[in-house]
Amino acid sequence: MVLAQDALAPGETLPTARKRLRDLVKVSHHKSAPCAFKIVPGVSHSGTDMGIMASVRNDGRPHATVDAVLRCLGVKDAAGYTALRQAFAAENSQHQRLENRIEVEKIPVLPDRRYFHDPHAMVIFRLMDDTGARVPDMNLLITAGPAADPNQLPQGFLTDRQGNRRASGNITFFLNHAVLTGCPELKDKDGKVRRPELIPRPPYGLRLQPRDVERFVEHWPAELGRGIADLVDVITPNQTTIIDLRLTRVVREGVFRFTRSLAHRDFRKDPPGAAV
Repeated sequence: MVLAQDALAPGETLPTARKRLRDLVKVSHHKSAPCAFKIVPGVSHSGTDMGIMASVRNDGRPHATVDAVLRCLGVKDAAGYTALRQAFAAENSQHQRLENRIEVEKIPVLPDRRYFHDPHAMVIFRLMDDTGARVPDMNLLITAGPAADPNQLPQGFLTDRQGNRRASGNITFFLNHAVLTGCPELKDKDGKVRRPELIPRPPYGLRLQPRDVERFVEHWPAELGRGIADLVDVITPNQTTIIDLRLTRVVREGVFRFTRSLAHRDFRKDPPGAAV
């Protein structure tokens, strides 16, 4: 998905331009063809005991990872791929049923530990301007509620976030989709409530805030505008969504000047002028 600010209009005053460019407007939205995706139960990201790869041993014993790989290798045509994709989707749905989201770790002497495995969604934001340059000096905030307040986001909505050292304008959020959209109370096998009902706080929005203002070359604040009422509407559990945020590069008068004077002059405190 591409969200973009409008372009500057010739002769437009700064207050009018700032107000008009406040909205991020949906420019395009493309969805890839569905692919086979399998949630392998009983494994973790790493580790020799539960790691999805490192726990596989050459001992002849069955392993969920190996089984899934062999099923993929058995696909011979498009019909087989579709069947496998649908089978994986049905298994994922069963695995993520409410009664299957509670994991209990038995701890000797101490109380048992409980983990909740909710459906998640990965969102990759790529900040750039209309010239194609990356925009690293920008704070990206997710907001919640009618007041569009980041402080109103529900507890536990963000499981992880990662920046990209090679592309400083890129950031990835791993969002708990159940927390954002709401979830009924979770009970254990004995019928005891282990997590109360999760109440969503829509609508969810997006806000971009520059770290520096009043510069000769700058980018202005923006937020989710026309075309999208709620950020959750474009986020799907168990899928990755890439959102390109294209900001308008604003060049102000005074970025450079020609002069006939050869005398030294300190220009560090010169204020930026109108947009050019």
